[in-house]
Amino acid sequence: GVAGDATWQARWRSVVELPQRLYSLPTGMAGKRFLTRLAAELRGVRLRKWNSERPIVFMCAVLCRKRSVKRSKDIRRRIADRIRLWEAGAYKPLIDDTITEALGGASRRADDEEAIARAYDAKVLSGRLRQAVRQLTERDQGGVYHPDAPCSKTGAPVLEVLREKHPAMRDPPVGVPNGAFEPHDHLPAPLDLLVTHEMCDRVASKMSGGAGPSGIDSVEFVNWLLRFGAESKVLKEEMKEWAEWWANGSPPWAAIRAMLANRLCALDKLPGTRPVGIGEIIRRFLAKLILLAVGDQATMSCGSDNLCAGLPAGIDGAVHAVQRVWDRVTGNATDDTSEDADDGTNGRELWKTDGTAAGTIMLKDINSGPSPLDNKLFRCQSWLELA
Repeated sequence: GVAGDATWQARWRSVVELPQRLYSLPTGMAGKRFLTRLAAELRGVRLRKWNSERPIVFMCAVLCRKRSVKRSKDIRRRIADRIRLWEAGAYKPLIDDTITEALGGASRRADDEEAIARAYDAKVLSGRLRQAVRQLTERDQGGVYHPDAPCSKTGAPVLEVLREKHPAMRDPPVGVPNGAFEPHDHLPAPLDLLVTHEMCDRVASKMSGGAGPSGIDSVEFVNWLLRFGAESKVLKEEMKEWAEWWANGSPPWAAIRAMLANRLCALDKLPGTRPVGIGEIIRRFLAKLILLAVGDQATMSCGSDNLCAGLPAGIDGAVHAVQRVWDRVTGNATDDTSEDADDGTNGRELWKTDGTAAGTIMLKDINSGPSPLDNKLFRCQSWLELA
């Protein structure tokens, strides 16, 4: 294991469980020193000096916003001072101060038109156009629930509703059909994934979304990758190394567990509650990098399962490959569906179902006998395609 791992886990948990208000990274030496130090913290995870909790705590502790520090010059000085404290090993006072500021909360803005206009202008200038438009068109409907707020459908506290929606943890079956890592007759020999700086730029240009547990959203992270010259290149190089480490190696769970954490939000469905998990921004960036490199191969390998695997299908209708005998279906389908399936007697043939055992019939025995159907059948909107 890594020395001090339990300590850093506790520090990470104490920081990310609170709402973090962070400065946008300023230009100049302070911002460049921050990115250089962040790249070093991430490199330390790969070299197994520490785990991913530490770089996340670093981002929160150094960029922690203090309500009384607002001028650009003072913000730069505060960030530079906190980087020096971090490099000197003064982790505890930095983290304690970060927690204190988070517990202090944000001062409530006045709801007058001038304050709303200033907030809108600030969001537009920082590139957060979606947030700006949402603020401008707010109609007091929907939005994010507080954990103790009543659900608009059941009236129960939102926290209770979320717990009911979350399935119990269980181990998936491994090495069996329809399970995790199901067996295949032929597996191609893998080649190491190659990630380039151009791929980093391409993914960064399309990043979007809110902040995960660290409080860093996509707009801020993209600025780090693209707007700080040589220091941005250093960070992109480290992101490239991380993507290749994840794709080509087998990182220990302890090394990456903080990157896999999500911030759980509850949205008002009007009526009802929709749970939404917002992942850590670095993990989302790495996942998009890897998908950019191998996404076409994954889509081809998944075939008609591509939508279930979270990959683009290239068609408008939903495509699903039937994995089990239709008479075992328990009513999950809502419309008549035509797919290929195997009932154990006739081999893989064309079936039709309304989601019930009684409403499941074989449309045609295309290949008589128990031998499987060589061709693949897909339902695409209102027609069937034999491939």
